[in-house]
Amino acid sequence: MVDIFDVSYTVFKEAATRYTVHYFSRPALDGYTLGTGNKDVVYTTNIVESSDVNDFINNLLLTADESEKEGDVLAKPTLSTQGNVQKQYDLTDPSFLYIGTAKPGVATSSIGWTIIRHALDNNGTVVDKKSTVADIAVWDDKILENYV
Repeated sequence: MVDIFDVSYTVFKEAATRYTVHYFSRPALDGYTLGTGNKDVVYTTNIVESSDVNDFINNLLLTADESEKEGDVLAKPTLSTQGNVQKQYDLTDPSFLYIGTAKPGVATSSIGWTIIRHALDNNGTVVDKKSTVADIAVWDDKILENYV
């Protein structure tokens, strides 16, 4: 069962740092319906305040996925893509293990990767784990990417 949370735009932006944002334009209201999450939890919000709309346009729209129907913003995050991704691994630096995933066909030099960085101690034990924002990293730039 999927948990759906109707949240403020402030909380939504926090969730959007981890997952792909899906949006539906609502021209009659000069706003958007937004959704993000995964197969277990979906965060949704409706924005019409000009400050929220402007923030969305300036910070999230470029990497967001437009939906055909308003309900798609809730459904799309729950869809599984098992078997439909490519993976890359890098352990050349003994301090970090990098694992990247992207849709098939995304070049390692292109935006479209989600990268998880595992910090390792001297024994190779994971001591910290952080990831990039979903689907906006470049695998070839994994060392320079921003991890949250």
